[in-house]
Amino acid sequence: MPFAPRHLFPLATLLCGLAVAAPANAASTGLNISAYADAPQAVQQGAEQVRFFVPWRNFEPNSPRDFSARGPVAPSPLVDDLKIYVNRVRAAGKTPIMVLLDAPDWASSVADARPHKPPANATDFSAFAGELATWLHQKDGPAPVYEVWNEPDAADFWGGAPDVDLYTALLRNSYTAIKAGDPRALVLTGPTTGNNYAWIESLYARGAKGFFDGVAVHTDTACSIVGPDVFYRDPATGRLGRYTFLAYREVRASMLANGDDKPIWMSEIGWSTTSAVCASGDSAGKKAGGVSEADQAEFLSKGFACLANDPY
Repeated sequence: MPFAPRHLFPLATLLCGLAVAAPANAASTGLNISAYADAPQAVQQGAEQVRFFVPWRNFEPNSPRDFSARGPVAPSPLVDDLKIYVNRVRAAGKTPIMVLLDAPDWASSVADARPHKPPANATDFSAFAGELATWLHQKDGPAPVYEVWNEPDAADFWGGAPDVDLYTALLRNSYTAIKAGDPRALVLTGPTTGNNYAWIESLYARGAKGFFDGVAVHTDTACSIVGPDVFYRDPATGRLGRYTFLAYREVRASMLANGDDKPIWMSEIGWSTTSAVCASGDSAGKKAGGVSEADQAEFLSKGFACLANDPY
């Protein structure tokens, strides 16, 4: 986290209080799962969306011939499980979210053993995205949602220095391919690390408008241990800092400035309850990595109360 939160935002606290008393809109809740077989439990716990991580490298490890619009060419329990559990989520009337990420070795621009690898080009990735959408397409039930990569603005998840030009091409091509495979599907931008409105603005500047149905953000980053009503401002711009929960409103402002009135999806939101010391960002080793369960519940309630004021 480049700047430490340091002030209370009284207006936001007041709005949150009003929302608790009389919510005008309810943001639906979801759960991220680490194993596909966890999907039924997520539904049982009340998730309206279930978020699946779909590493491209698992589906086409050796070549693009490993997977097609009809599914895996050879038997593959890991790949088959995705469709099984996505269909269970849809049968329950809930929405599956697919996070497409991680290039296989043959399609990456790097050759080392890093955990996440960037694609060498937009064409191979978007071809896979279209095949996956075709394979998962159904005429009935909730349509899947696709996130094109995960935190492409962060070196850790992109697999190297973020490349906004390549990512914009990836997003545009994937949107077209996914819609061709499943016209009902929704396509989101790759969720940003924090409310990174500067990254979203850079996508608009490169022609991304019209190639996504919503903007995804993550507000669970940098070992946050303060409530959603705490904020800091970027000293260079005066705007709410990207790691401020309420800076989703800055994302909204950037979208409206580009003539875009689409939804914002918080596909990761939360406060960790770990007792470990923070291990990420500028605060690594300098503060706690999580909060108590009581604070976690309070912060989540306040966060959703804030969101109830903003129907987008």
